[in-house]
Amino acid sequence: MRLLGWLHAVPDEPSYRPRSNAKPDRRTRLQRLQEDGVDPVMPDIDDSVEHLVRYLFEVGPVEPRGADLSPISFGELRQWQASYGICLRPWEQRALRDLSREYLQEHRAASDPARPAPVVVLNDAVRENVAKAMRMQLRAIKAAAEEKANRKQERRKRKR
Repeated sequence: MRLLGWLHAVPDEPSYRPRSNAKPDRRTRLQRLQEDGVDPVMPDIDDSVEHLVRYLFEVGPVEPRGADLSPISFGELRQWQASYGICLRPWEQRALRDLSREYLQEHRAASDPARPAPVVVLNDAVRENVAKAMRMQLRAIKAAAEEKANRKQERRKRKR
């Protein structure tokens, strides 16, 4: 959710602009990336909760509150459920509120043009390299644990 908040944010303009008559760039990060021919890779979402992301964007993902934005409220969720004939379970309602808060928190923070993306999505090659390195580390840890257990066992044999 944080990645979507980051992608939908409009980075602030630098306080100093050489040409004062230039219009500020009000495009979101997603619009800028797509115009540059970059299609962001989104992380996989577990099938059991995918519907919550869909629901969140049907409801909000945020609601206006004066001149600002706020996470979706339980009242807004109740109205949406009544309008669509959907009955969310209590945990789903809490999850939608949490997702909305996460989205909004990142959306606000991402107005900083230097803010990095909150998530790095790995392609298959990088994922395989990371997995290989992890397997090697785990083997090394296992070997060290076995060696330690063997030394301990040898000490016990010597004491007898």
